[in-house]
This record gives sequence, structure tokens and C-alpha cells, in this order.
Amino acid sequence: MDKLGTISLVEEIYKHPSQVPIHRNPVLLVITYFDINQSTQQNFFFRFRHDHHSRSSPLLLGTENGSCGEYLCQPGPSLVFKELGCLTDTLSCLISIHLVKELRANGHADVNHVHHMAISLMSYLMKKYQDFKLREQQNNTGGIAPFRLRKIEEYVLNHISSPIAIAELAEIAGTSVYYFVRMFKQSTGETPHQYIARHKINRAKELLTQTDMKIIQIGLEVGFDDPGHFTRVFKRLLGVTPSGFRKVLRT
Repeated sequence: MDKLGTISLVEEIYKHPSQVPIHRNPVLLVITYFDINQSTQQNFFFRFRHDHHSRSSPLLLGTENGSCGEYLCQPGPSLVFKELGCLTDTLSCLISIHLVKELRANGHADVNHVHHMAISLMSYLMKKYQDFKLREQQNNTGGIAPFRLRKIEEYVLNHISSPIAIAELAEIAGTSVYYFVRMFKQSTGETPHQYIARHKINRAKELLTQTDMKIIQIGLEVGFDDPGHFTRVFKRLLGVTPSGFRKVLRT
């Protein structure tokens, strides 16, 4: 894996994947959010000056509607977002939400403030990403097999509106609950409870940004019978309440 190095300033901002000089293996922060007024995704690509000019591949980290991860280059001018739970925490979410708020302000945004937030967010994501890659290399001989992790994710997504027992996921993994919890954390960097909560809140974020459903209805839709519990979990993961999240992403 390339050493990530450090970044110093924003050199360029692009608004479409076709504009990004991927062939030069840049270091990029990608911010994507859903614009309900136009029913489209909005993209911003921050290219940074960094102290490693001989990267063997581009590094694209960023956020999509408040979730953090990496962007994978596809043939043609397109990128695919892959969320990494280890990058999504209160600090990264708060910075990304406020960065989106500034970007939505268009000509009223403070450019220097936007650049400083972008540098802060990318520096933070790069550090967590390198830690994740090092852990991935150390654990590549153990943990849960990738095909079982895909089955677990499919099960969680298909039962997002219901309570999900750890024993059900352990059965899919073909192991006991005790070993499943240890192996799952080793494989993903998250506990099973954190993983389930993240997927439920991700679905809630989609509904908050793309629909006019009431917050209490959204909580029920993702398996929270108690509105207060839904709000507490949402704020613990993102640092902002569901109503606060909707306000920033939609106004």
C-alpha cells in the first residue's frame, strides 16, 4: 500500500467525474449529497497538494449523504461509493455535514472556510483509512470469509425494519455467537451492534434526505419503536439529531 503522506492545500475543485484527472493518481476528497430540489446527486471533488507525487493509484475518500468511505474508479467517467464503517464516526460526520451546508450555500459560502474544512476532513479520513488498511493486512488470514460477510449484509438490509439478533448473524457466519463477535470485529472493525445500527441509520438518512416522511415514521421504518431511542442512536452516531440532519441536507 502506498504511504498516504500529508496534504497541505486545495489545488482544484471539480463537479463532475469526467473532469477529474484520474490518470495522474490524485488525492481527492469526494463529497456527494442528494439535492431534493433537483432530484439528483451533487458531487464535489477536492484535489489536494500532497507530499507524495509518485502514487501508483488514485486515493479517493469522502462522504455520501453523511456516510464515509472510499470511491472506486470504474471504466468511463463514473465512481462507485463503498462505505467503510471504520471511517464513519461522530467527528467525520459532523465535519462532512457542515461542509455540505457550506457547499449548498453556493456563492454565499466562505471559500477559505470550505477549504479548511475539506483539508481537516480529508486528513482525518486518511489517518483512519491507513489504520484500516494496516489492520486489514494483519487480519487477511483470519476473520469471516468475504462471501459470508456479503450474506450478513444482505440479511441486515432485508430485515432493516425489524430487530436483528446477533445469534441470527452468527448462524449465517457458521459459528457460535462468542466467536462470531470476535471474528466480526476483526473483519470489519465494528462490533455487530455497531454494524446493525449503522445500516439502520444509513437507511434513515436516505429517507430523511429523499422523502417527506415524518421522523417518527422513519424511526419505525428502520426498526425503532421508541422515537426517543431512534433520536439518541442517530445523534450518537452522527453528532446531530434526525431533524438537524434533514435541515442541513435539505435547506
